[in-house]
Amino acid sequence: MSKKEDELEERRKKVKESYKVGKKNQEIADILNVSIQTVANDIFHLKKQGEIRRSEDKELDKQGNKEENKRYKRINLYIRECIKQGEIQQAIDYAKSHENSIYLAENEQKKMKEFIQQTELKQVKTILELCEAGKTQREILEITKFSEGLIHRVCDNYRRKQEENKEK
Repeated sequence: MSKKEDELEERRKKVKESYKVGKKNQEIADILNVSIQTVANDIFHLKKQGEIRRSEDKELDKQGNKEENKRYKRINLYIRECIKQGEIQQAIDYAKSHENSIYLAENEQKKMKEFIQQTELKQVKTILELCEAGKTQREILEITKFSEGLIHRVCDNYRRKQEENKEK
């Protein structure tokens, strides 16, 4: 092994030990004099290799490591604020960018995925209602500010089904 690989292995060993005793990522970063992102990457690698298990995460939560919960609440707050301001697509895009975050607990990732699915389903229903009302794709985009790609797909499918029904 090269010197760099030895150093990496040694750092990950220290990250693993510190993580298992309940130290937060920032504390580990300070101790090892590395960035918090480096610690997060190491933890992700260790989890992927099976050297740290989800059950240990749950145990750490019991010990008071609530960073993931705080992060989820901040993400959720931002998403709700986007929705309040009518920026539905921005809320979905933000949720999608965080749905597989290693910083979120499994149940929080699941909630994020459910939010995305429910919101996209509501968008599809709204687009279909506007199609039925005779609105063009451009008008629907201006009214809803939804993703142009989604509007295009839904309207095309709607119009295709309308044509199929006329042929029958």
